[in-house]
Amino acid sequence: MKSIVLPILFLFCSRLPGQEKSGLLIGIYEKAKRGICSDYGYETQEVQDYADFVIKKTEFQKKHINTSRIAFVENKESVLIYRYEKKISGWNCSSDVVSFKTGKSMEECQKQLSDQLAKNPGDFTTDPKTLYSWSGKAEDRSVYTKDFGGIKASMLSADTKTKSIILAKFKNTTINQTAYIQVITDQNVEFQEIVEPGITLTKKYDAKTMEVSILYQKSNLPKKPFNPVGFVKSKLREKFTNGKNKIESKSMTAVGIRG
Repeated sequence: MKSIVLPILFLFCSRLPGQEKSGLLIGIYEKAKRGICSDYGYETQEVQDYADFVIKKTEFQKKHINTSRIAFVENKESVLIYRYEKKISGWNCSSDVVSFKTGKSMEECQKQLSDQLAKNPGDFTTDPKTLYSWSGKAEDRSVYTKDFGGIKASMLSADTKTKSIILAKFKNTTINQTAYIQVITDQNVEFQEIVEPGITLTKKYDAKTMEVSILYQKSNLPKKPFNPVGFVKSKLREKFTNGKNKIESKSMTAVGIRG
């Protein structure tokens, strides 16, 4: 009897390599079906280890009967989740597709997506749009977060051997406010970003320092052009500096403009 019990106990008590590591659950599910075409949604949950992932996976499958894909991503990896529209060949409809890339760094994830877009452009009716990014513990770098009163910003140093890069994530947590974001780098390059409610914009900037200014407008109003004067007057201004694996920031006081 002992010879039978011991192997069973061993199976229950032992773990496969990597199962003790924390990570991320990614679940993609069919949100709506339109004939042969479908629209997809996604959810993410951080998990303590693989056993926790199995529990949450079961819960996810019960919640979403039409589950398309579930994956466990170890904390040493990075993840980029994106959405794009794909036309279904032979049918007069398109699917709203959600997919993701994993890699050793966020830069590698972005390269994989760029390579796929270049290799199979016909698969993409629209350009892919970043929905979510996660770096886990892929690299020993700290994430700096800043709440702009609706936009929650996360900044991460993503330097390469030859470039200083700031990876920024702007999440609009408002219900009815469109965020207008102006980014000016130390190379005097200006970026104008618009982030709608509930949307997360993830983008990398080749910069050692960059200034971020934010304005809000009711989403039901007509889109307005970017106004440099408005951004200079904005009280929601911050300067971010890319140090050694660390992002530092400094609030910028709004200055008056002479008419």
